[in-house]
Amino acid sequence: MMKSYLSSVLLALCLMLGGCFDATQARPNHAVSVIANPEKGGKLVAVSKPCPAWNKNTLDGLDNQFASNFGCADMYNLGKMIADPKDLLHGQPLGEADAASGVLGIERYRSDKKKELINPKEINATGK
Repeated sequence: MMKSYLSSVLLALCLMLGGCFDATQARPNHAVSVIANPEKGGKLVAVSKPCPAWNKNTLDGLDNQFASNFGCADMYNLGKMIADPKDLLHGQPLGEADAASGVLGIERYRSDKKKELINPKEINATGK
């Protein structure tokens, strides 16, 4: 009896709270796309949609919805700054690994021949 009462209370709470999230408003998509630009001979370029205007106060009300502008400037600027748009499609291949510096540091530590830290005040690195 108690178990069915708790189940019905839980079901009622879920139904009441179900209207708190509006699934019709999805998270804004501020993705950077990579396309071939026919004006530049098919060269790949990174493009993003322009950001919406800030003329609407996004803090009006308590509707708990996603703000359309947040994150847009980051993606827009990334699209403008990217040097090689192919890097957004796939990363650069890994180069050859060189573990000599790490191994030599461990050998110096084990043989108690540690190097002293560099004091930047002792060298003329700042030009003063």
